[in-house]
Amino acid sequence: MPGAQQRSPATELPDWVKGLPAWVRPDEVRWLTRRPWIAGFIRAEDYSLEPAIARFARSQRQLSAQLPASPAGGELLFARGYETTALRFNPGAAGVIRSVSITSETVGRINGIAVPYDQPSAVVAVSGILAVEQFDRQSFDYLPTSCPLIEAHDYERPPLGRVTELRQTTGGVVIEARIDRDHASWLRRWLRGEYSSLSIAFAGAPVFDRWTERDGYPLRTVRGARLVDVAVVRDPAYVGARITKVTP
Repeated sequence: MPGAQQRSPATELPDWVKGLPAWVRPDEVRWLTRRPWIAGFIRAEDYSLEPAIARFARSQRQLSAQLPASPAGGELLFARGYETTALRFNPGAAGVIRSVSITSETVGRINGIAVPYDQPSAVVAVSGILAVEQFDRQSFDYLPTSCPLIEAHDYERPPLGRVTELRQTTGGVVIEARIDRDHASWLRRWLRGEYSSLSIAFAGAPVFDRWTERDGYPLRTVRGARLVDVAVVRDPAYVGARITKVTP
């Protein structure tokens, strides 16, 4: 991918290692690079990893009790090996329903917030653990000038259209996209508030993310992400990721 650089955990240490207390041994650092979420629970006065491990285990029990009753729980959808910011819920469910500003009886373009900044996600499964996730202005190493607009990150279907503009703002990554097919059916869906949310697919490595503790829970702030595409979805991990306007 032009302009993108791959990081290798084998050759580069994540930035969070610099913030570890001096008592953490090199072999413990290596252990933590395979479990970076525990680093956020380490306190300078611990002088051992055991208290941090215990705090993390307690957070997992508490977060498990908060998950929805859906069999998919708070599991993030993976698509073609990429992480997404959509939740993997029952495809027969209606999902999030909300109004969209529609200024025409025809559909040509949409505007929206693909991913909000500094907004914690729903409780989600990340690399096999339960955490809260967020993006900020430092999250992306690479934003393309354009990318496909996908329906529910389903790559078996033809693209719904193409994102023609991606732009970072103080509130997040905003997009404008062109709709290329099924204009009438999508207008009906958006009039009903269906598929009114947005999600991104992105490549990254959780070991390089910033892992901290917030209110007793692991908080993942994404780092080194490379945005691959944007999708209209039913169930977003972020409440603020949404279509804001439909225009001719």
